[in-house]
Amino acid sequence: MNTVIDNKSYKIHLTDNFEQILTQYIALNTYSAVVYLFDENTHRLYGNTPYFQYQKTIIIAAGEVNKNITTCTAVWQQLLAHNADRNTLLVNVGGGLVSDLGGFVASTYKRGIHFINIPTTLLACIDASIGGKTAINTVDAKNMIGTFCNPQLVIIDTHFFNTLPQQELLSGFGEILKHGLIASTTYFEACNNLNLNDTTLDWYAIIATSLQIKKDIVAQDFEERNVRKMLNAGHTVGHAIETILTNTSAMHYTHGECVAIGLLIEAYIAKQQQLLATKDFILIEKCITKYYLVNTILSLINDWEAFDNAIYNDKKNTNATINASLLTNIGTCQINSTITTHEIKNAIAQYCN
Repeated sequence: MNTVIDNKSYKIHLTDNFEQILTQYIALNTYSAVVYLFDENTHRLYGNTPYFQYQKTIIIAAGEVNKNITTCTAVWQQLLAHNADRNTLLVNVGGGLVSDLGGFVASTYKRGIHFINIPTTLLACIDASIGGKTAINTVDAKNMIGTFCNPQLVIIDTHFFNTLPQQELLSGFGEILKHGLIASTTYFEACNNLNLNDTTLDWYAIIATSLQIKKDIVAQDFEERNVRKMLNAGHTVGHAIETILTNTSAMHYTHGECVAIGLLIEAYIAKQQQLLATKDFILIEKCITKYYLVNTILSLINDWEAFDNAIYNDKKNTNATINASLLTNIGTCQINSTITTHEIKNAIAQYCN
């Protein structure tokens, strides 16, 4: 099985045989070398499989805390140790960390080398691996340093999902819900009825729908000057929650979990601003509280000064105002909406009592 989504600048393959697609692509090109980037987790799971076992590899530490310039420097140094020149191909095999950081490394190494993304998590399949954004974090802000740079190819093989824990499926599902909320009422309704414990779920159909939504939005606004900002729904608050928990909590919560809760908090604010009807908000609230530990996660925020810093350091902000993309209905979104820390904290308080 191989479904191809043509993204103009590159193709996205939905396949059950990533090795075949990758081998064919490399054979058709004249790269001087191919280097594979893994994090520790993906290398432990897949590094010794027949395809990867004898390849040139670079392994980085797992976890969002390692998506930083120090890790980038180590990867650049290892590329030099592999004698990687400007005609080298970097293949990023992993989740969002590997896709984001690997793309950034490739876009800057010797002023840019080609890269391919092979996402191994649901989140990376429909978020980090596509759309042409690369990024790393600073101490106080997520994805603050980055480039716009497309991969040569994205290869999605859901066989990788067989090793995913439930929390990683929930992470990807947070972004899937976002796609429905900003662009498709019917998609949101379908996702709201999914049983994520069902091992027979047709992930290919779900992923294909999310990819199409994101592809159509990005095609209109690659550098996020206008309509692409819709994809930031839930992220203004979600990124701040993720930054605080990454820096302060012993418990691990994922990007998608934080985005899902960010969607709920921002929907509450949209309701309070009379942008979103109460009936739509209730549907959103029931959905997100059904799948995610809203009260548990929000109750872990204990450094409100750091939370404020994370909010104000968000890269979407302009003129010292907090920008968000707020829902106006299930299926539509308003960009460049102004919200305040008071509104955010008031919304969070509704779920911490």
